[in-house]
Amino acid sequence: AAQPRLLRIKSGRGEDFVFEDVPTLSAALLTAKLRRHRDARSTIVVPPPSALRIILHTGGNGLLVTGRVLLPDGSPAGGAEVGLGEQLVRADPAGRFALSSPPEPPEDVVLAAGLKGYAPALVENFGVLIRAAAPSDPEETDLWLGAGDLTITGLVQDAAQQPLRRWEVQPLEPLQLCERHGLLRTVEGLGRGANGKARTGLQGTFSLSGLLPRSYTLRVWNPETLASFVSDPIPAGTRGVRITVPASAMLERVAGRVLSREGAGIPGVIVTPGRLAKWPDGAPRWIAGQKTTSDGNGSFELFNIGTSDMALEVSGPFVVPEYFALDGTGGLVGGLVSGDGGSASRELKLVATRLCELEVIWRGADLKEIPEELLAVEVHTASGTQLDLFQFAEWGGLIGGRRLINDPENLRGLRVSEDGARLVLVNAGTDSILAEQPISLHPEQIARAVVEAP
Repeated sequence: AAQPRLLRIKSGRGEDFVFEDVPTLSAALLTAKLRRHRDARSTIVVPPPSALRIILHTGGNGLLVTGRVLLPDGSPAGGAEVGLGEQLVRADPAGRFALSSPPEPPEDVVLAAGLKGYAPALVENFGVLIRAAAPSDPEETDLWLGAGDLTITGLVQDAAQQPLRRWEVQPLEPLQLCERHGLLRTVEGLGRGANGKARTGLQGTFSLSGLLPRSYTLRVWNPETLASFVSDPIPAGTRGVRITVPASAMLERVAGRVLSREGAGIPGVIVTPGRLAKWPDGAPRWIAGQKTTSDGNGSFELFNIGTSDMALEVSGPFVVPEYFALDGTGGLVGGLVSGDGGSASRELKLVATRLCELEVIWRGADLKEIPEELLAVEVHTASGTQLDLFQFAEWGGLIGGRRLINDPENLRGLRVSEDGARLVLVNAGTDSILAEQPISLHPEQIARAVVEAP
């Protein structure tokens, strides 16, 4: 029997390769290798082709899920978006796709594809097929897009039947693929760029596309005020639905003052309505609405904000960030409210902790000669609780429990809670205290503290 012959060559910068002086072939297997990619193999026919395209896929030691996305007439659906768990790819012009998968994914993981103008293709419980094929790759799968795009169209209006403009409309329980880059990716959003959501126009109308053949409960909400409402179940394909948001879903006016502990108004405080929600993994998430700023008297006003699980955040360069929970009527949960009338006549009292300016002056060794993360400064309360040191820029604030002193910029423009009582020098590697000194903080003054090298 003829002995196998091995030929090797590296592709050039243009990714092209040429084998020269190749002997007459009865059969050959061409293998391409690239670091952090799966090997690509292709059997060469006789006579060999003059040009051969090889595609390498990432995936390490996982299994490779491949196939085609097809239009209803059988032609390739180039550009369709394909999802499998956390993997999202675009089909190539021939409709082909490849995704990596662990050998034992959840059995209920779905393989899906979407393209604007067509109904999504879906294979449920695809994890069962992957597990059955392991350790080999599963067979190629054809994903057929459906003819026609199932939609729900209609109008969002208030209790007075006035259109609600620029409200978000989305399924309350879509078919989830994964959470990626802070966004929930769904089957309904594949290939649409809108992640399965729609926004009402000037007349309050909306069109929600990419739906599966089932009923959907829709959540409509205003991203600026966070007012929201949940509809009854609506079958996909319904047209001309009217969603009326009741007056009880919005607080006409929420007003109040941001006060110091002494009762004086604090101007320039950012007041943001928002609500606490959860990411798919259960982690807390703050959803912020449109902010306002307290005036010279510390007063603020917000209009038509939501009623469900709402809170007000105070922040900015003058106060420690803090959240104040609201009840469903516009009052504070366990907080201070003046006025006996309805929500429109109440005045909330948000008692905030003020920030004080602090300048740390370093004496001793050149800061640039201090190894990174060797020394840091902290501020503690009288009882020893460590406080956050804030450093604000034009675009916002940076929050940290300590400041490394290897860079002079880390010691400038600092703000800390008025509860600060001691400045502490620590070894940032071991957290051991090297030195400490009392500090006296006042909101209207800049406190200066001199720190010397130990």
